[in-house]
Amino acid sequence: MKKLLSLALVALLAFVACEPSSDNLGVSGTMQITTESPISYSFVGGPGEIIYTLEGAKKGDMPSVECAQEWITDLSVADKITFNVERSSAQAERTAIIIVKYGEQEEQVFVKQGATYEPAKIEVEAKALNGEYLGQTSAGTYNYFIILSENGTTGWFDLYVDNYYRLSLCSDIAPADLTPESPSVLPVGVYYIDELSMGSGGTFKQSSSWYVECRADGGFFESQYSNGVVIVTETGIEAFLTLTDGTVHHVMYEGSLDLGYIPFPEPDYYTSLTEDYIFEHNGFVSQIYYYADIDNVGLGNWVITAANSYDANMNGDYLKVDVYLDSLEFNPELIYGEYDAVATYDELKGGNFLGGVKGSWLYGIEDGFIVNGTIAPLATGKVKIEKSGNGAIITVDCVDDLGHKVQGTFDCPTVEFYDLSK
Repeated sequence: MKKLLSLALVALLAFVACEPSSDNLGVSGTMQITTESPISYSFVGGPGEIIYTLEGAKKGDMPSVECAQEWITDLSVADKITFNVERSSAQAERTAIIIVKYGEQEEQVFVKQGATYEPAKIEVEAKALNGEYLGQTSAGTYNYFIILSENGTTGWFDLYVDNYYRLSLCSDIAPADLTPESPSVLPVGVYYIDELSMGSGGTFKQSSSWYVECRADGGFFESQYSNGVVIVTETGIEAFLTLTDGTVHHVMYEGSLDLGYIPFPEPDYYTSLTEDYIFEHNGFVSQIYYYADIDNVGLGNWVITAANSYDANMNGDYLKVDVYLDSLEFNPELIYGEYDAVATYDELKGGNFLGGVKGSWLYGIEDGFIVNGTIAPLATGKVKIEKSGNGAIITVDCVDDLGHKVQGTFDCPTVEFYDLSK
């Protein structure tokens, strides 16, 4: 019975879609449609195409095309048939039939569009977009990390009283410019949740995307997303995001797609130290990242970090040192040595680290986030990295921007290297 009803529905749609036409009766040859039917879309819609071939046709012969459904727009015929599927607000799946005619031939191509996203419980107008380009993924796509919020934020880890929609988007579009002076721009496109976090283009990684809520009373709430779609246009962002408890958030942002953070006001100093800080840390983990010549200074950039862990249990001191080598080769053996601080990119040479607020810091971390505790830029001094068994010992002998000593060692039995140069 269900099969008979389905056949009846198809026949009805075909009748509504179009009426016979004699536009192509004078053509010669035969047509073959090579695009598989149905063509499926989410509620977002978007452009589409139907590929056809003609055999034995005269020069200039082309098929004609028509569709009765108003949500199929911009039908056009050239070397292929193109069209656009408008966004759907329907609560159920809908189907259209595109009729392609050539001479006495008539082919039907079905277009199916899914129901609109489930109703949102929380409506949010985000006033700020922050974030940065993280580099290429193992899938060869380009990873853009964004944060949507009310007031904006000063950095990746920085949290204030606000609600943050943190999203790790993967695009097939590379950033146009990677110089320190030019911001990355979030590529236009539609990004669907990737539960496996494989990094495919047009997705966002579930594993590294979080909703974070910081309340005025000191309360804190965070959740990953169980479903979602992020729609980026030239004028802004619209996101439908489902938390793991089933709550749907509808987030709207209008404005520039430039990525970056709120700049700190230029104080007389950045350090939070009031005296010398001497430390000795054992059993830490060092993660070392290679970015090739990401700063366009002709040197290989390595970012050396050290922490007790790299998850929600990250607590205590966290070291970040921006070092540079003459070699542009990803060779972990080259990283061991002693590095002197310089203050600007113009001063950089192989064997230096970028000191001060632009490069290298010692942070205080609680549960994976920077807190108002130990925060000190490594303004001048030396950092030494020595191999120790399968690990490394990182020795810091520096001074912050108020002249306090920042001295100590990170004994890291575990060292992990990551090549992000691609």
